[in-house]
Amino acid sequence: MKRIAIVSLAALVAACSTTPPPAPAPAPKQVQAPAPVVPPAPPPAKAAPIVRSESPMQIFDRERARLDERSVFFDFDTSSLLPGQLPAIEDHAKLAQ
Repeated sequence: MKRIAIVSLAALVAACSTTPPPAPAPAPKQVQAPAPVVPPAPPPAKAAPIVRSESPMQIFDRERARLDERSVFFDFDTSSLLPGQLPAIEDHAKLAQ
């Protein structure tokens, strides 16, 4: 009985196996014409360096010193501004930006 089971199992496995499909033929190589030689573009002209007479920190210090003389004071228990104080606040805001 074992022999019949082994033979039938072997026949079943052999019957279920498939042969691999044939490998596809390699594609023919296409010969491409050589790419035209393009001369390299000349490097872009360098812009002249910007020469500053003052550093950004020096400009900031100069503006801050100018605005130190223009302080805004409020009356006791009010938050309203006097009309003459608005330009000073605007100048301080410009420096803060």
